[in-house]
Amino acid sequence: MGTVIYRTKKFAPYAKYSKYWNEYVQERDEIIKYVYNNVKYPDRELRNTTTHHEKDRWTIGDDDFPDWLYQYVHSYGLSSEGKRIVKQWRVKKYLADIENHKEQGHYVDEEQKLVVTNHEVKIFNESTEIPQWMDITGLVKEAYNRTRISPKFMESVRNKFEDGEINYDKLQSMATKNEVIKKQREKEKTITGRKSKIVCERLPQTITIADDGNTGDYLYDYLLLYANLWIDHCV
Repeated sequence: MGTVIYRTKKFAPYAKYSKYWNEYVQERDEIIKYVYNNVKYPDRELRNTTTHHEKDRWTIGDDDFPDWLYQYVHSYGLSSEGKRIVKQWRVKKYLADIENHKEQGHYVDEEQKLVVTNHEVKIFNESTEIPQWMDITGLVKEAYNRTRISPKFMESVRNKFEDGEINYDKLQSMATKNEVIKKQREKEKTITGRKSKIVCERLPQTITIADDGNTGDYLYDYLLLYANLWIDHCV
């Protein structure tokens, strides 16, 4: 059973109700290209059918193997020779990418194998069997409690890298700390919610006792406190 490593966007070259797309499936050292066609018949029954057929098949290392596919090949099931070929290609591509980023004026840390552009931060991960670029923009957002990024924010991130204020390990530490704080706040919020529920359930009973004249003037301050709690938590 193969694994889909890349799927193209659907396109409709002939009619809007007939769409095509390609899927590239990896089976050990082989990559098979399948062409899919989905047709939605324009009738009242809204029938649709999907068919596919094999278009091409390559073995990693073949002379006609599509160069761009090497970036999507995964290590699972690959032979030793296949891993060697893919690793060699990716290291070569990494060196070319680094030069390209330098030409574009992006921040490049060759020691950490890290790049900061105007919209992403990525690091070349060599800890796996076949190395690959890893997008760590999400990690940066977690480290700084950001839901969005902007060119101005990315510029500040770049400056922090250049000044040695942060690195990949520091980002991981910051993100982990923020996650702990977030969980603690959620826990406190849950506890506060439970306490508020208890207060809201008991307040009507206390107020009823006061209305029935079953309490003395010395409890006025307490009733006032309960009234304020009712306004804050139950209204």
